[in-house]
Amino acid sequence: MTMDCPKLIHTRYGVFSERLHETIIKRHIPASGSIELTTRCNLNCAHCYINQPVSHAGVKKRELTESQWISMIDQMADEGCLWLLMTGGEPFVRKDFFHIYTHAKKKGMLISLFTNGTQLTERIADYLTEWTPFVVEITLYGRTQETYERVTGVPGSHKRCYQAIDMLMKRQIPLQLKSMVLNINQSEVRSMQQFSRDRGLTFRYDPVISKRIDGSDMQRDCRLSPQEIVAFENEDEERRSAWLDIWKRLSHMRAPEDRLFTCGAGRTSFHIDASGVLYICIMVRHHGYDLKRGSFHEGWHHFIPGILEQKRVKSIPCATCDIQALCDYCSGWVKMETGDIEGYSPYLCEIAHLRADRMGIQNNLQTIQRQMIKSNAAITKEEKHEIGQAALCRTSD
Repeated sequence: MTMDCPKLIHTRYGVFSERLHETIIKRHIPASGSIELTTRCNLNCAHCYINQPVSHAGVKKRELTESQWISMIDQMADEGCLWLLMTGGEPFVRKDFFHIYTHAKKKGMLISLFTNGTQLTERIADYLTEWTPFVVEITLYGRTQETYERVTGVPGSHKRCYQAIDMLMKRQIPLQLKSMVLNINQSEVRSMQQFSRDRGLTFRYDPVISKRIDGSDMQRDCRLSPQEIVAFENEDEERRSAWLDIWKRLSHMRAPEDRLFTCGAGRTSFHIDASGVLYICIMVRHHGYDLKRGSFHEGWHHFIPGILEQKRVKSIPCATCDIQALCDYCSGWVKMETGDIEGYSPYLCEIAHLRADRMGIQNNLQTIQRQMIKSNAAITKEEKHEIGQAALCRTSD
């Protein structure tokens, strides 16, 4: 225990955080960002939306160099970026990772690291002790070796992952654990959750799996059905309470019907992919600004606002749905799922309505689906072509 300094002004962090957030929004400050240092990974996970082989020369060649990333970080810092997520792929497959990481630390950024942990060594753990990140998040793919390596496809990866957890905990480096819920590892998620609790670590999981950013739907073979997802969530008292709390707080709110992007992406946060393209978020990969040809300032202050101003060309029933608060709807996610940025995901819709059923909330799934069928039928091939051309023009602008 430490003694409070009598000279400190005791301000509630809730009030401070609220005022800070208001200022960030008002001034359009890119306070929070994520950078994808590489798409390459040493694992070959069944569900991954992005991973490429470590030895893929073509992929590596397209990645930003160390000097380019350092320049990007300087520009991001100049614009006010404070919270920075470094992710991949697997960030530690880059031999220059710590040069990039340390530069961001010296700029005063609070850095979160997303890793599978299998590349961690004693040397790396020692370095993270000296240059401590805000948090390290390691993904668990199974509690047992059999399940874990069935997901990752790499023998020995289970042992290396759990050794990494021990190394970080021994050095008291801030650590959180997480998992994706697949039909492969569903039976072990609770034991992973308990493993985390036993060690005093935060654990979270996500059962909603997207397609790959390249359009492949290989993930569909391992993701849960809507019924399985809601049943799984219902077994978790904390999860049930969280959804109920979300419903109580947000059920009265409606997203603007005419706006294409209805979340906070691009307003105070951003994402940069491995080749240096700036996006409003990690999920939206078709409206980007190439930072190799322009500055971060130009991209953030002139390109991104234009993306956020985009309006919907066609309507979807999601816009007037009564249970928006229970839905995982995301334009970027739906684009990967259906190929249509203005589309509708029956998968997400069914999950939301099943959640509503579990909570005893009246909903209108069949009515929504009928509206969607009618809406789709009303759009001719010619109109779809015009919509596509309009979207293309907006992207070019």
